[in-house]
Amino acid sequence: MVVLSPYLFSVYIDSVFDKIKDCNFGCKLKFYCMSVFMYADDILILAPSVSCLQHLLRICEEELNWLDMSINVKKSACLRVGPRFKHVCSNLVTFDGRVISWVDKVRYLGVYLLSAKSFSCSVENAKKSFYCAFNNIFGKVGRVATENVVVELLKKKCLPALLYGLEVCPLSSSQLKSLNYVVVSSFKKIFNVSSTEIAKECMLMFGCQDISVMIEKRKRNFLQKLSLSNSVVWTVCQEYVSRDLSNIGNMMVSH
Repeated sequence: MVVLSPYLFSVYIDSVFDKIKDCNFGCKLKFYCMSVFMYADDILILAPSVSCLQHLLRICEEELNWLDMSINVKKSACLRVGPRFKHVCSNLVTFDGRVISWVDKVRYLGVYLLSAKSFSCSVENAKKSFYCAFNNIFGKVGRVATENVVVELLKKKCLPALLYGLEVCPLSSSQLKSLNYVVVSSFKKIFNVSSTEIAKECMLMFGCQDISVMIEKRKRNFLQKLSLSNSVVWTVCQEYVSRDLSNIGNMMVSH
């Protein structure tokens, strides 16, 4: 059985993309429009300036009104990335006078993007999700199940919450260390030890690799799938994706 509703909705809302693509505002890379990204009813608009962003918002809003849809201001936000990200910007305003405010952090498709000098993501919510899942599991079976069972539950139920979307996020060394600490501290609790080195040895014995290795593997799989697709993103970023795959392969060999 095939569920057609996502495909039909994509066709229905595709005119929004066409309208933004045909205007002279927004962002382009190698002559391809990079001003709008859509996944179901989640729309991400990119622009080089606040005035361009306001213009794209008008185009998007006009087309949505024609489709008998509207922008949910309560679920919408503006985020600034670049050298002047700390400067105060004018708020974007809809046709009916509603304001879309600027924020320091925004959630898009489960990933938290930050207002910063360069593109960056937050890992704090990922760590909270991991701790929530782990504490629920450990609180119910941690004292009655074997360590092997608890570790398998951690790998199947907790690690996906921690690693979700991180393969596409630029992570600093301090972020990787903080993510790895989350896993190490969990192994300390499972095996009732205080030594970090013993916890890391337990991780290796139970097939739980360092967090940086897991993320590199996920990134390699993501880039390989992207390289096999016919998407515009692959067409535009083919040179960079091929280079990153080569770098990741070298890193995996060194590990």
